[in-house]
Amino acid sequence: MKKKLIISCLAAALTTTALIPTSVSACTRMLWNTDSEFVIVGRNEDYFSASAPTLVKTPRGIERRGSVDDNANAIEWRTKYGSIAAFANNRFPMDGMNEKGLTARTLYFDQGEIDQVSTSDDMPELDGDHWVSYVLDNFATVDEAVKALESVKLVAIKGGYSYSASPKHLSIADSTGDSAIVEIQDGEVKIFHGKQYQVMTNPPNMQTQISKAKEKSIDVNDGTFKYLGRGR
Repeated sequence: MKKKLIISCLAAALTTTALIPTSVSACTRMLWNTDSEFVIVGRNEDYFSASAPTLVKTPRGIERRGSVDDNANAIEWRTKYGSIAAFANNRFPMDGMNEKGLTARTLYFDQGEIDQVSTSDDMPELDGDHWVSYVLDNFATVDEAVKALESVKLVAIKGGYSYSASPKHLSIADSTGDSAIVEIQDGEVKIFHGKQYQVMTNPPNMQTQISKAKEKSIDVNDGTFKYLGRGR
């Protein structure tokens, strides 16, 4: 039976109170992909500056370019799938879902060198303000998106606004429950692909968070979660 995918926003107070100390701000993406009928993905936004979100519908056939830098060797494309996305600062999509049920979102992430160190100068550039658009516009599954992202140079920071210029990392999920998290760590792109990658927060990097989670005991019955790492 074909699964349905539901995208939702979680209350900031819920995940912030449960997962991190109250002295910091953090965003969290959570994926529920263990149900036989539904796949549910949601996130909170508890950022330290306002994003002034607007809901934007994008049809098929729109021409797009993957960089705000006119001089960049940016990838260009025409939208293959229609989508609905929440734009931050009326500038870039931070969350969205396309007509095939593929979802993508970016969260704050700062882990060393924020531009991918490419081995080829000919590799087309895709900056962080366009990651979500590129994924939603072009692909129907996580697997398709991951394969395509391996062929572009990812740049995590561009733009003139405080929120849009923040370095980011990317999460993707589809209607089968497949998931991927994409991070630039000290110039190297790390892609974590598989249904087991259900949670994404902010720094530290995914390997560290997985390691810390294994060291901590979490009792899901009493609703308490031990702090796993630095968030912002």
